[in-house]
Amino acid sequence: METPAHVDPLLLRWISALVQVRPGPDFKPVSSWVLAKAVALTKDVRVVRVSDVAVEVEVPSESDPSRVYRVKIYLFPLFDFECTCPHGEHRFNPCKHVIATILALIAKPITRDFEFYNTLEGRMLASAVHYALCVHAYIKAKQHTRV
Repeated sequence: METPAHVDPLLLRWISALVQVRPGPDFKPVSSWVLAKAVALTKDVRVVRVSDVAVEVEVPSESDPSRVYRVKIYLFPLFDFECTCPHGEHRFNPCKHVIATILALIAKPITRDFEFYNTLEGRMLASAVHYALCVHAYIKAKQHTRV
């Protein structure tokens, strides 16, 4: 299933907005090795369902290729994400499957070749996505602790 044209601009707007946020001193982004693993997974992301408000994909497990995790990216009215992997189900931080999904959804309109993330521009975009998702998770965690 192809990603519709409206997904890429929405994702880029959310990422652009989140990159502008300056989190508090207790902000700790997910380690860069998670980003490296996510980049490697981008080629395996498979879109299974698309609506006006969300994109649902399947991403295979690294440790057990027969296992598939479902990632859901909410685009409207508020950006959010969830993943069925053990990390994604119990933490606010984005797992490698969520990061891989966003990178794949953004890269597909740019180029069908995921080697894009081996270029300087691709690495810069991947870093921005990684940072933005971590900021989003930080904001969610802060709001959750206030409740």
